[in-house]
Amino acid sequence: MAMRSCAGWSEEAVAEVRAEVRARALAAGGKAGAYWWSFPRRDAARRTLPPPSPDEARPSWRRARAP
Repeated sequence: MAMRSCAGWSEEAVAEVRAEVRARALAAGGKAGAYWWSFPRRDAARRTLPPPSPDEARPSWRRARAP
């Protein structure tokens, strides 16, 4: 089962978020399918990637609420 749209989220918006999470998972050295994402362990990611910027380190829902 996969959610494709819901009240307040169009099919396009859901697809955009899925694409963003896919890109983030792959950039972190993880894997991704059509409706699933796998991120490497946090300690493994720290050894191979540069630290994120302050904005990237915060979840996007927090960025939306920041003053």
